[in-house]
Amino acid sequence: MTSGRAKVDLRAGFKALELKYGVKTVRVDSGGTLNGVLLREGLVDEVSLLLSPSLVGGTSQRSSFRAPDLTTPDGVIQLRLIHAGRMDGDHVWLRYEVVKPGS
Repeated sequence: MTSGRAKVDLRAGFKALELKYGVKTVRVDSGGTLNGVLLREGLVDEVSLLLSPSLVGGTSQRSSFRAPDLTTPDGVIQLRLIHAGRMDGDHVWLRYEVVKPGS
């Protein structure tokens, strides 16, 4: 796996986990930056969102998926809903499949 101060080859790291330990699925609960990198690198198969019935105001922009701004629509990541369910306390659980280009 190539890594260093400026770059980590996540694709190679995931492949090494699979080859060495048989890992097929990695769950990532992280901030917007890693989420954005994984999505833009095509390393995400499913997005799971838990919506809480609470509103929090503010003036600073926050995002669950941070990545450089797109300059064309080509980088838009399409999702397909595979599950929607209501949970305790009026929480809503949404699961989306990431639609890979050409599928």
